[in-house]
Amino acid sequence: MTDRHRVLIRTALGIVLLAVITHTRADPDLWGHVRFGRDIVSDATIPRLDQYAFTSDREWINHEWLAESAMYVAYAVGRGPGLVVLKLLVALGMLALIWNGLKRQQVDAGARDLLIALAVVGTGGWMPLYRGPRSIWLSRDASDAAPGASQVTVRGRRCFPGP
Repeated sequence: MTDRHRVLIRTALGIVLLAVITHTRADPDLWGHVRFGRDIVSDATIPRLDQYAFTSDREWINHEWLAESAMYVAYAVGRGPGLVVLKLLVALGMLALIWNGLKRQQVDAGARDLLIALAVVGTGGWMPLYRGPRSIWLSRDASDAAPGASQVTVRGRRCFPGP
């Protein structure tokens, strides 16, 4: 395979990667994660109780605290596009680690490209997690908000004020 062909294949792979990562759909837990991250960042501590659950009287281990904090910071800085950028950075970081490991093991360039392509295709099941706030807005509760203001409801819990 010539260098020109390899460049074309890598460019096509990059386009597929970009399409896979930036294609998004709603995850019903997204706003709960953002809210938990907001609580962690604002309180500067990891809560031992899930105050939003019906089991809030029992100790809870939040094993996703770091990811939730990152999601909140990305949302606070860039709103919806900030979450997409975070997802893009996580995917590119993952691929960089795979690339570096394959290069250290001295895997030849063709096999390395194939394995990276498989990793890109494999991300299709878990990377498209976010479509945007308007896809999740499930309720309007005028008793707690200004008239017409939206509230997000995740698992029956109001989590985030709407746009």
